[in-house]
Amino acid sequence: MTGPNGSVADADGYDWLPPTLRDDPQLRTAADRIHRAAARAFALWLRDARRACLHQTTGDNADTGAEPAALVVPPDPDAVAGTTATWQAAVQQVLLPPISGLLTDRLSGLHATPDDTGGAAALLETYLPAVAARLADVPTTGYTRVLDLTAAAATTALAVGELRTMVDAALRPAAWRSDVTTIARREALTAWQAATLSGWRATNAPGDAVAKEWVAVMDARTRHSHAAAHGQRVPLDAPFTVGGYPMQHPGDPTAPTRETANCRCDLLHVPATDPVLAAASTPSPDLSTATGAPPHPKEPTMPPRATSTSVVAAASGADSGQPDRPRWSGLLAPI
Repeated sequence: MTGPNGSVADADGYDWLPPTLRDDPQLRTAADRIHRAAARAFALWLRDARRACLHQTTGDNADTGAEPAALVVPPDPDAVAGTTATWQAAVQQVLLPPISGLLTDRLSGLHATPDDTGGAAALLETYLPAVAARLADVPTTGYTRVLDLTAAAATTALAVGELRTMVDAALRPAAWRSDVTTIARREALTAWQAATLSGWRATNAPGDAVAKEWVAVMDARTRHSHAAAHGQRVPLDAPFTVGGYPMQHPGDPTAPTRETANCRCDLLHVPATDPVLAAASTPSPDLSTATGAPPHPKEPTMPPRATSTSVVAAASGADSGQPDRPRWSGLLAPI
């Protein structure tokens, strides 16, 4: 859900943030800015994806959805996958700048002095490409959604005109609002955590015995793997192990999406000699029946793209006998 004026707040305000950060004005402002940028990036990409898929011109019909009476060409899912360059440009030019701004502003707020190991330049050089990489599959998701519609239309003998109307709607910004919000929240909180950790490293005096600690929100919405990581403590430069993956901080862009999307975990900066916060100090919820935290299957690899007439195999591993892409129910994994 999107709040007023492009805010990334939900019905409960900023409940998607860790409790300790919900009232931070700097993070809230940056998150809203990133949300507006994400919406703009998607709008730019979807315009080109829609035109390419529906063989539209750049005239009025491309933006309004109005169709010439004689235009009955079936949608082309492959054309959506071919809009990768448009999406990459939108990410670089529209979405990454406010993320970069959040990183530098957070470091400045921590009074971190830029240097060869912990400064803003070093952080941006490694962090922003990782963000772009984990967003690279958005056109693939669009391709899959359109292919699903064409496959369903083939089984129901849907008229081409009706299919075009459905595909046009699927490639409009309204159909991607949930994806935009999920991405904006993840990228805002993750950038904050990355800058926080970088600032700690930059201001840590040589010989100081300090550590970082993973803090999960222990409720029924929390992933099994994140609840298990609650209280895990490692040196500042060492990774946590979360769900079997090395993660420098919550939302680490090098981790799988299933370990980062909608994450509400936080970091603590603690003396290495402090008692470790035990996960057992807060009773763990019964996550086996929590609707917000289903178990996560192993993320599939992406085989060669299928033709527009083939049926997409389910991500669970169902084999249709054709070299095609797995089915994705949405851009990002559930909580």
